[in-house]
Amino acid sequence: WYTSHGRSRALRWAHRVIAAAATASAESYPPGGAKAFVLGHGIDTVRFAPAPGRQARNDPPVIGTAGRLTPLKGFEEVIRAVALLHQQGRVRPRVRIAGGPFYAGDHAYAETLRRLAVNAGLEGQVEFLGALPAPAMPDFYRSLDVFVNWRRQPALDKTGLEALASGTALVTNNTAYASLLGSLAQDFLVAGTPEDLARGLDGVLGMHLGVRAAALQQLRRATVQRHSADGLAARLVGLFEALRTGTAPPFEHLAGRGPAA
Repeated sequence: WYTSHGRSRALRWAHRVIAAAATASAESYPPGGAKAFVLGHGIDTVRFAPAPGRQARNDPPVIGTAGRLTPLKGFEEVIRAVALLHQQGRVRPRVRIAGGPFYAGDHAYAETLRRLAVNAGLEGQVEFLGALPAPAMPDFYRSLDVFVNWRRQPALDKTGLEALASGTALVTNNTAYASLLGSLAQDFLVAGTPEDLARGLDGVLGMHLGVRAAALQQLRRATVQRHSADGLAARLVGLFEALRTGTAPPFEHLAGRGPAA
């Protein structure tokens, strides 16, 4: 099982000797090849579920993002995009960031983000929550109007799936979500600058409540179908059974993609 930590020497050697690799998405397994199968993530879609009866929006809107505080996750772009919205004056969201530094270099980056928020005129508008315990994450997602998943390189992060399962809108530049978003990608998938993100946030926040609710119901259904824990368990059993019997696993594979193809 592999979920995107680069194409290391250890991974290249492991790929040569394994019978099969299971991965959350095509983008998450750099070697590619016919031995790699896309099985999705395993999200607890019972715990990550919409709050019963919640319809009203926050006023002002609340934008959130989560993950280890590292430049890979693009937290600066979120702060800059929200600063642009404040400058334009049509909508003035607050920001909640769940996550903390892990490696030594991350601590300096966290301070950079705090200074950026102040310098961008968002003092008091950006809340750094630190690393939240796992049981607190469903309520975190449900407290938001929009969750932002931002990556310098595409890979299917669980955070965006957890947000969608929780009934929260997702705006992202991460093309690994394109298949899941389907025809709704035109509203929720944006290009990679703070200006693009600001436009995407403005568009989603400005959606008619009924239109947005219908879109989020559709995306939750797709997330449950493709990325629930029960579904992943069944697909893993199917993969193991195919390997045991010498039959072709009935899942999308990465033949023709990547150096190992």
